[in-house]
Amino acid sequence: MVEALKVTRRTALGKSSVKKLRSEGFVPAVMYGKGEETTPVQLDEENLKEYLETGGRVADIVLDGKEFKAVVKDVQHDIFTDEVLHLDFQLVSLTEKIVLPVTVVLAGELQFPPDKGTLEQLLTEVEVKCLPKDTPEEVRVNISALEPGDFVHVSDIKLPGAVAMVTPGEEAVATVRRPVVEEEEAPAEEAEEAAEPEVIGEHEKKEKEKESK
Repeated sequence: MVEALKVTRRTALGKSSVKKLRSEGFVPAVMYGKGEETTPVQLDEENLKEYLETGGRVADIVLDGKEFKAVVKDVQHDIFTDEVLHLDFQLVSLTEKIVLPVTVVLAGELQFPPDKGTLEQLLTEVEVKCLPKDTPEEVRVNISALEPGDFVHVSDIKLPGAVAMVTPGEEAVATVRRPVVEEEEAPAEEAEEAAEPEVIGEHEKKEKEKESK
């Protein structure tokens, strides 16, 4: 696991310079917040990938021998290769609570056949508030008890005591969609027969007129 992300000050600011920077295996980024000036930086791409794979939200940043605590924000990816193109580091204090998104993971298995209902995840992240050291890497929601038509809401998510939920509790996290049942249509011939009124034959009509005289 990457203990800290070492960054260096970046002088490559133009589009062509940044492109050359990426070709050399570096990722451009900026650091800002906590009274510090916005600082363009760069870091090793492999070092960053290793860190991001851990799912961490709060990073230790080392710049010029000085260590900072930062939230990894606004990661920009190439839409074709998923390569990290740029990211922001927002500096935070270890003693101040922060609000940040945390990934929602659905755990468990539905206890009925797939043809009875389909699980659909409606929310992939929630926002929580806590000290940087208490930031969870993810929150897990057990869906094993869900029945067709059921919902899991944000209010159902259990968090550690040091972490507070910011996302409204009424928002739905996941649901089990019931299968769509299509009504069977009556055969065309039956439908036409049902639609036509009964017509009394001409012969029967005359007989009835004779009987009435």
